[in-house]
Amino acid sequence: LDEKLAGLQPNALYVIGARPAMGKALALGTPIPTPDGWSTMGDLVVGDKVLDERLVPCTVTWKSPVFVDHRCFEVVIDGGADTIVADAEHQWLSWAPGQADGVVRTTTDLTPGHRIPRARELGEPGPVLWHTVTSIRPVPSVPTQCITVDSPHHLYLAGREMVPTHNTAFALGMACNSAMKDRKPVLIFTL
Repeated sequence: LDEKLAGLQPNALYVIGARPAMGKALALGTPIPTPDGWSTMGDLVVGDKVLDERLVPCTVTWKSPVFVDHRCFEVVIDGGADTIVADAEHQWLSWAPGQADGVVRTTTDLTPGHRIPRARELGEPGPVLWHTVTSIRPVPSVPTQCITVDSPHHLYLAGREMVPTHNTAFALGMACNSAMKDRKPVLIFTL
């Protein structure tokens, strides 16, 4: 994108348009933590509460139709502590070994050794905690679905290891990268 746009320019307004549900579809059976216990992606409905990356309840504001015939992959985390099946375009905030800044990658761009952030207990001090991607392999297509949540960072937790996952990941990735790289404030309006 930087090559096409010559990078993001100061004082510019960027509008990112895409139909809902792009880049965040998980298998219907993916465990989703809620304030009252566990649900699954397939069982959630608009209005349900789920947990964001700070373990704070947030509301499901939109749910996609069920997608079929997407390319799917099994992402194994922490040597098998958790396994998440996601479609090829699902987006993950991840760090490659030795990489200082996080990058939003699709499932197909993840490789073993990439780190993804771990949810923090409320008020838990200390450095960022990590999960490590152990392996990724294609699996037969399964029905997938995605949700939109009203959390401040548009993140919700997925899987038994409570991996933060995105909605609006592409735009947030651009904004985070710009803010960290240029050390300037970034303002996001999201519909």
